[in-house]
Amino acid sequence: MIDYQDKLNYQGIRFKQKVIPNMINNFQAIDSKSFQKSYNHIATINLFYSRPELSRFWNDYLSWSISFLFKAYIAASLGQNDACNLLLRSSLENFVKFLVVAIGKKNAINDRGFKDNNHILVINSWPDDELGISSIVHTFQTTYNNFSKLSHSAIKLDKNNLFQYFDKNNETFKNDYLTSMNKICSLSKDYISIILYICRPSFKNWDTSDLTAILELIYKSQRVNTILKYIKK
Repeated sequence: MIDYQDKLNYQGIRFKQKVIPNMINNFQAIDSKSFQKSYNHIATINLFYSRPELSRFWNDYLSWSISFLFKAYIAASLGQNDACNLLLRSSLENFVKFLVVAIGKKNAINDRGFKDNNHILVINSWPDDELGISSIVHTFQTTYNNFSKLSHSAIKLDKNNLFQYFDKNNETFKNDYLTSMNKICSLSKDYISIILYICRPSFKNWDTSDLTAILELIYKSQRVNTILKYIKK
């Protein structure tokens, strides 16, 4: 009679002692510049979100959106590209609802319909300004669809060798990490542009040097100057 528990005990120890440490080692091998770039993006969102003077602009949907974004960052840090996509999709779903509420259309929200909610944003009248909000909301549906296309990147499971699957996952770590972080950075920039738009009445009263220091965490100086001129005019 096969002792399945003994067999799984061995596999569990191997997973804990080899697979997880390999993930961590792969993450540690990522160059500092690449890591800091992606971290700056999510940290900048948190810097804005945590400011008391901006809290009047927030709602629960934004809180949930940011939570999913941070979870996506953790998944990406472990090389879990598919998990990252799912979490980014949930983040975007809630961010769109946040923005629908922010423009005064809360009663029109469809709890299960991303397309319907995003359409509210697409047909909204946005100013033609430096932040390009209209262009951003027009890309959300395509971005959402891309997050949903998980099967194309899935690793084929060998039913007879579970650890071969784990090893293949580790072999693709760097590519999965960079791919996921690029998505996180791109989506974070969209979020930040919209936050700058929504919170502009408050940002106009901010100390310019303080706002500049935060924007410089993710933007080049020319873009920072453009944003500052828009906010302060």
